[in-house]
Amino acid sequence: YTSGSTGRPKGVMMTHRNCDAAADSITTYLRNTPDDIILNVLPLSFDYGLYQLLMAVRLGATLVLERSFAFPQAIFERIREEGVTGLPLVPTMAAMILQMRDLEPGFLPSLRYISNT
Repeated sequence: YTSGSTGRPKGVMMTHRNCDAAADSITTYLRNTPDDIILNVLPLSFDYGLYQLLMAVRLGATLVLERSFAFPQAIFERIREEGVTGLPLVPTMAAMILQMRDLEPGFLPSLRYISNT
C-alpha cells in the first residue's frame, strides 16, 4: 500500500520483474556486495524494508533484523557488534539521529553507507 502524493492509501500491484528491477537498481547504486552486512530496522511489510531482504538474498549478503529504532544508542551498539556496513533509514529515523548531540565522527567505523527512502 502507498499513500503516494494524494495522502489516500491504495494498493499498488507490482510484478516480480518490477521488484527484481528495483532490487537490481538499488544494489547497483549502493554498490552492495556479498560482504555487506545490512541492518534492517524497517518493517518487512514496508517496501524498502522488504527490499533489504530481497537484496541481501540476491547478493548473498548478511541481513541483521531489528524490531525497532526506538533506542538509537542500542542500534548503534548492534551496528558495532555486527560490523554493519549498510543502514537503510526513513526521514523520522534520520531526524532522531540528527538530534543526538553526543555523537563523535567515526563512532560507527564499519558503516559504509546510509540510505534513505
